[in-house]
Amino acid sequence: MQRFSSNKQVNAKVVAQFAAALGALGLFVSLSSIPGQSLIATVSFVAAIALVLFALALNSEPADVLVMAEQKITFYHKRGSVSFDIDNIQRCDLVTINQMSGRQSTGYIGFRLKSPVDLIQTIPLRLASRLLIEQKDLQLVAGKEQCASGACNLDGIIDKLEWKSPTGEIFNGVVGMYANRTEVLRDALGYDFYISNQSFDDKPEIVIHSIKKFLTKNRV
Repeated sequence: MQRFSSNKQVNAKVVAQFAAALGALGLFVSLSSIPGQSLIATVSFVAAIALVLFALALNSEPADVLVMAEQKITFYHKRGSVSFDIDNIQRCDLVTINQMSGRQSTGYIGFRLKSPVDLIQTIPLRLASRLLIEQKDLQLVAGKEQCASGACNLDGIIDKLEWKSPTGEIFNGVVGMYANRTEVLRDALGYDFYISNQSFDDKPEIVIHSIKKFLTKNRV
């Protein structure tokens, strides 16, 4: 089993350390005879409390973003999780787009699936809803990429409420919107599921290398 830690968990520890330092500063100032000590101490204590609350919010994130075990790769988010059988993963790589200077990173890792409908059938409603918001930038990137290739499609920047799978299964509401978004991103960027590079404590190149190694080792 291999795990990739959440960057937000690491950030929570750093924020908590700053909060403790500010709290200590406020206590020191309140006990000293520094001019304006009351104001300085109050500001320090308020800032420390705010940072503690922020650290608690960050700490609510799962400890791991990605776990690779047995024949599955599982993505974890505070709104839910989703797993991919390794036999359903066609490829995984850094998501890039064409620029004048060459290929440029979009800031995401992408999974291309052999059967994207498996993702649509299993993704939790709350997770789909959150990813629609968090990954809105990818939708805009996809639109620009299509226009750059001479195939502008304004419909791609509007999430439709209904999606019909190749087998005729119909998905409505949030999941339907997510499915339509997935199809648009697949056509424009080449992948079905995306994870922000900023989610990981490790560098994206290290994550990709480990995933590819895991897939090669465990595929029959």
